[in-house]
Amino acid sequence: MLKIRLELLLIDMYRSNNFTTNIMPFLTFNEEYNDDLVNKIISFMSSDLSSNVCLNKLCSQFGYSKTYICNHFKKVTNKTIFNFLIELKINTAKYFIRTSALPNGSYSQLSDLLGFSSSSHFFHQFKKQTGLTPSEYSKSVKQYDSHPPII
Repeated sequence: MLKIRLELLLIDMYRSNNFTTNIMPFLTFNEEYNDDLVNKIISFMSSDLSSNVCLNKLCSQFGYSKTYICNHFKKVTNKTIFNFLIELKINTAKYFIRTSALPNGSYSQLSDLLGFSSSSHFFHQFKKQTGLTPSEYSKSVKQYDSHPPII
């Protein structure tokens, strides 16, 4: 509940200052890790969420083996690279939904924008991460916006 309140506070601040709509500014990751390689990998993955980042691409970009990159990333973040990437994409989807910045209001276009192989895969991952479908999440955010709790 507190996380949603903080997200909504950031959205209100964002909207009230009339910033231009740049969709990727604070979406990428919420914390910086105390590891240069992991931060570079996360930045690399965040820079283009629509493409499918594969291990071969990461290995050639950073000059390490698949085994080293996977093990090191998991050791530092407690998440696999794949799970971390899915989390980044779902957090970005949540941002689009919360800010009403959906491309033409379409969840299928959002799934394409975020590089999911299909809309059903996007819906499955969204529900797995949030416990809600994208439309249920949208309704809960709109309901919260129309009736914010007294803090």
